[in-house]
Amino acid sequence: RNLRVLIRDSSQPQDEPDGEWHEIATRVRAYIDENYASPITLELLSEMFHTSLYHLCRIFRRAIGQTYTQYLAQKRIANACKLLASPHLSVREVGERSGYPDYVYFSKVFRKHMGVSPSAYRHSCREMSASSRAEGKP
Repeated sequence: RNLRVLIRDSSQPQDEPDGEWHEIATRVRAYIDENYASPITLELLSEMFHTSLYHLCRIFRRAIGQTYTQYLAQKRIANACKLLASPHLSVREVGERSGYPDYVYFSKVFRKHMGVSPSAYRHSCREMSASSRAEGKP
């Protein structure tokens, strides 16, 4: 039991105040929020925010509650869902505008997060929209 406490305590950052690493993680999150449709790598982020890859991953997860990869995918998929509700873009274009230039990979990630393919999601959006119009809802 004492070993567990020792290991847990040693994993806490001793040399940096909570506010400092939380600020870095917040700035990284803001960058992702603004640039999720562009290629974003951990290497790029670690260079931009002057920290190591390991440190960036650790502080991001502690401050945000998700890994960088989870957070980025969540942002991209949320954007894709919004775009799929509109019929003006192809599914391929939706993937590209959401940060997934590879259509196959986009479909795979979308299905993993949403449980359906992008096309099936779009179809369900259209059905919901049609039923809302039939009921007289805007």
